[in-house]
Amino acid sequence: MNKAEKRRQMMAISIAPVGKGAHVGRYVAMALRALEGLDLEVQMGPMFTTLVGTWPVLAEAVARMQNRLFEEGVERVSVVIKLDAWRDRDADPTGKMQRLHAYLEQRG
Repeated sequence: MNKAEKRRQMMAISIAPVGKGAHVGRYVAMALRALEGLDLEVQMGPMFTTLVGTWPVLAEAVARMQNRLFEEGVERVSVVIKLDAWRDRDADPTGKMQRLHAYLEQRG
């Protein structure tokens, strides 16, 4: 594994079955259960789930989530991914939010 692959990165992922109606929470829960046992931080949100881990683990997470839905009989899966990767430091979602709140408190 190269140096960048050892760094913890942050990924926002949205995964949903296509053609299963408007209420897909049951499928999202199935996909999230597939992450059990992986070395990840998981923060669920109403539209995306944030995962923090090394790139190989994040890639494994995407594959597991997709495969879980396929195993449940879903024939088409929509996946949206946004990746925040640094070469010089690990991802820090808590620090990122603290800095944002500090900027919001500033005037001008």
